[in-house]
Amino acid sequence: MTSSNTATTLFLDNGDQVVKLQSGTANVFKAKPGAEYRVVDYADRGSAELAPNVVVTRIGDDLVMNYPDGVKVVISNYFVVCSDGGCEVTLPRKGRSKGQRLDEDEEGEVINGDTTLLLVEGDSTAVMDIVRGAGDGSNGCNLR
Repeated sequence: MTSSNTATTLFLDNGDQVVKLQSGTANVFKAKPGAEYRVVDYADRGSAELAPNVVVTRIGDDLVMNYPDGVKVVISNYFVVCSDGGCEVTLPRKGRSKGQRLDEDEEGEVINGDTTLLLVEGDSTAVMDIVRGAGDGSNGCNLR
C-alpha cells in the first residue's frame, strides 16, 4: 500500500491460526516453538499474499514488524525462543514471490541502544510513511 487514504486490513498467520491485526496499537504475540509467522493481506491462507511494505527491527529479544497505517506486530521473545530455528518468520523480499525467511542470526544495523534495524522492504513512499508514522497517529517506528 502506498500513502493513499485506503487502509489495508492485515492478518498474522502463525501456521495454526490467522488473527486480524489492529492499527494504531502494538499487536503483541508470544513466540511459540514451531510457529511459522507471516503477515498477510487476507485471512484465507490459499489466496493470502505477504504484506509488501514493512520495516523490521529487533528490540531486545523481540521482533517488531511495522506496517502502513500504524500496524505494529511484536513477536515477544522471538530471538530467544526461535534461536535454534524453533520457529520462523517469512518477510517480503523484492524478486521473491514467496518471500524469504528471516535468519535468527540476522545482524542488521544498530540504531540506538537495543534497537537494530533488520529489514526495510517495499514502496519507498509507504516505507517512509511507516518510519514517520504518517497519518496513523503514531510517532513511527522510532528509528532515531
